Amino acid sequence: MNLFSSEVPLRKGGIIVHIFIQTIKDRCHECYACVRNCPVKTVKVEDGQAEIIQERCIECTNCVNICSQGAKEIKIHLDKVRSLLKEEYSALAR
Repeated sequence: MNLFSSEVPLRKGGIIVHIFIQTIKDRCHECYACVRNCPVKTVKVEDGQAEIIQERCIECTNCVNICSQGAKEIKIHLDKVRSLLKEEYSALAR
């Protein structure tokens, strides 16, 4: 079951949350399943480890779901976003 979908952004408390997918290096064993199953080809292999190119990732989580080693981890920085939103900053418009 896919917990996340690129079609519908993850919403928590009215905030649209983008995810960050990273590789757990100790678990990645060069099977290339994530490379073969990424629809936008955003997985690169460097030094024998699959890495996600975050700027190109569409957050579909195919790589997370297909990885038999559990080497892909989803990071959601919701707490950090909320703390930044609570801080008061002056805004300057040009």
